Amino acid sequence: MHITTSYQISYDDLRRGMVLAHRGRRRFLWVCTGILVICAGLMAVGAAMGDEPWFYLLAVWPLTMAALWAYRLTLGTSRSFQKAMPAFAGTTEVTLTPEGIRIHRPTTTAELAWSLFPKIEDTPDHLFLHQDKRVVTMILKRHLTAEQRAELADFVSSVSRTRAAA
Repeated sequence: MHITTSYQISYDDLRRGMVLAHRGRRRFLWVCTGILVICAGLMAVGAAMGDEPWFYLLAVWPLTMAALWAYRLTLGTSRSFQKAMPAFAGTTEVTLTPEGIRIHRPTTTAELAWSLFPKIEDTPDHLFLHQDKRVVTMILKRHLTAEQRAELADFVSSVSRTRAAA
């Protein structure tokens, strides 16, 4: 297998791809935010039914934490994408070989072995190469031909089978 493709990454590509790559973390943050809001509601109800109105102040803490997490999840994510965009400016050239992957951008060039990625996720539009929970390399597949996509899918499935057997 030797596949070479070139493309330009837009803000929408980066945002859509990273949201897909980190969808498990996003769900976790929403669950934690919901738990904090429920705790604050229960504390407020308990304070209203009791004879200690100062207990309302304790309900402010979970509500504040929930608001900060929601901010981080929405606006903070958008700002981090905007900060990252200059690093992706220009044409990205990706070469996939059985030995590894080579990514060349005007700002950097990286040659990475497949063994560096314990998890490889193949979706219809992207190839996500997970190094750990927070570091993901995204490759757009929209410029690949049907034969290249099939060849890449076969290679990814063979790598996954080899890792499962080990």
